Amino acid sequence: MDGTVGGSHFCLLDLLANLDHDRFEPIVLFYQSNPLVPQFAKLAPVLIEPPPSPLRLTRTSAGKFSSDPAKLLLQKCLNLVRVSICSVYRWQRLLAHHRIDLVHLNNSVYGASEWLVAARLSGSKVICHQRGFAPARKEPAARFLDRIICISKNILDDLVRLSPELSCNAVALQDALDTATFLSRRQRTPSQVRSEWGISDDAFLIGIVGNIKEWKGQRIVVEAFTSLYRECPDARCLIIGEVSAIDADRQYSKLIASLTEKHGLRDWIIITGFREDIPDLVNALDVLVHASIQPEPMGRVILEGMSLGKPVVATDHGGPREIIESGKSGFLVPPSDPQRLAECLLRLVRSPGLRRQIGEGALRRWRRRSGSAST
Repeated sequence: MDGTVGGSHFCLLDLLANLDHDRFEPIVLFYQSNPLVPQFAKLAPVLIEPPPSPLRLTRTSAGKFSSDPAKLLLQKCLNLVRVSICSVYRWQRLLAHHRIDLVHLNNSVYGASEWLVAARLSGSKVICHQRGFAPARKEPAARFLDRIICISKNILDDLVRLSPELSCNAVALQDALDTATFLSRRQRTPSQVRSEWGISDDAFLIGIVGNIKEWKGQRIVVEAFTSLYRECPDARCLIIGEVSAIDADRQYSKLIASLTEKHGLRDWIIITGFREDIPDLVNALDVLVHASIQPEPMGRVILEGMSLGKPVVATDHGGPREIIESGKSGFLVPPSDPQRLAECLLRLVRSPGLRRQIGEGALRRWRRRSGSAST
């Protein structure tokens, strides 16, 4: 809950758009509003229900945390009632009021205990998407989920490694991309998109799409582009993504901006902020970069790039390994290695034919993966 929009939001939107509404009557609940709420509201009623926040009784007048055992115990007891017991009561009443038969938890088996208890009390079934790698702790209540859908084999293996007892009701099922809807969202030509920032049609344009977070690797892209620019002064880079309200993310965003200033590349590396026109922006790129320094659960934006016939350069771990055939439908490079990334990009700069070949390979692989005959 950091206020940003990510792949899980778009995957849920696709799921709703393709749901058989003659058989299901969906209701969507968010803990906080987001820019996609109007789109969700076209498909289903939307509820915004912020969960109760934990009480903090352990801060002193100086703003530091107190180590007073009595205060710590009181805080834990109050939060057990406020966050857990009251939440179960609240969600159970909501499920009963709307006569919910099936609860779909869209993001993780972790932190779902209150919903599981509430669902059991109201007689609802519960399924869950596991969209990230499991933290180094177990979630005992997860064994009561009726089904766990892991968005890649990597995620499934990681979940079962940590919690072998979940193997009986967990399955790997990669997210689909509603290609027709995604492609229909294109409103502008690549030339029109580039003109927004004064980028010429013949400039070599790369881009990375994702919320501005350290693990997403925007810093690696800036460092790689610095090397690329020395060999290709006409190159340009778009860093496309939103910054959350979390202090660490804001500091990281400032670091990215300061690095572009330090290398004198403010006019060459463009930080766009949140954008709703992702299909247009990706379509305007020569190469899409995916530079996560930690394993990516899947990488929806990679699928989006492939559906547009774009060569994708991604880091060689996590979900991208399951999507890209390196050298055929994209390239995989070592994570946290700006030099290797720059070398791969330079190779693509120098060979328009290779870019075309890899882009065509990406599109073919996407068509095989999606089972569609055409886009």
